[in-house]
Amino acid sequence: MSSEAWIRAQRLALLEHAAASLRKNRIEAEVVPNAQRLLERLEQLVPQTAAASSGGSVTLEQTGVLNWLRTSGRSYYAGDPHAPDCGTREALDSIGVSPEEQDSIIQTIHRYLRSE
Repeated sequence: MSSEAWIRAQRLALLEHAAASLRKNRIEAEVVPNAQRLLERLEQLVPQTAAASSGGSVTLEQTGVLNWLRTSGRSYYAGDPHAPDCGTREALDSIGVSPEEQDSIIQTIHRYLRSE
């Protein structure tokens, strides 16, 4: 077995172990062989009416998930480093939360983050 194949097998074993741990805690998990298959599974699993947001994940960017979210027709709220609450406000607005309640929710989030 080549060193590249050995490394791939080790990574797969680690992913399978992590997925098994998640399943043990009643969290659904699936290991896919590559980024292309990941995007195919997302297309199958994520309803067209779904909404998503992200906070700057390099993994999501590298695997093409962020691009898929931006172009799939689903609601996607990208975090803006200059306006960190923008995506949160858009998401809350999309489900009918009033601006006053949005302020209250965001203040609670900020208090929680400062206490960590």
